[in-house]
Amino acid sequence: MLFRSEQITAESPSRLDNLRKKNILVIDDEEVLLNVFERYLTREGMEVATASNGAEALRLCREGSYEFVLLDYVMPGLSGMNLLRQVHKLSPKSRVVVISGRRIPKKDMKELETYTSEILMKPVELKELGKTLNQLVSPADSGKTSE
Repeated sequence: MLFRSEQITAESPSRLDNLRKKNILVIDDEEVLLNVFERYLTREGMEVATASNGAEALRLCREGSYEFVLLDYVMPGLSGMNLLRQVHKLSPKSRVVVISGRRIPKKDMKELETYTSEILMKPVELKELGKTLNQLVSPADSGKTSE
């Protein structure tokens, strides 16, 4: 298992103030991870929507827009690359962070880099995820200037 529930409750908040009130769609077929990411990001002040499969993710993208999308690259059904393309079409301004527990095929990397802001390998440290998302928020988005 990549995370244990006590890890998230024992950690202190990481003070990612730039993420407060930002919305994110988290897509992962592993229910435990989906719940851990949701709890962590909610605690950081984000508005979180979750999807456990590609069809659900696309439905949510059609219904609303997201500043961030956290997308598991390897899921049953719709392939990671196809899902990424469709999410990009529906939500082209979203900053997409791809996570994967497997090596991403070289043939997909160039196109993947076109659609994503960052690629993280599992197991993903929650603090690393928070830091990555925080860095993707521009000063104009956060209402703050760089220090």
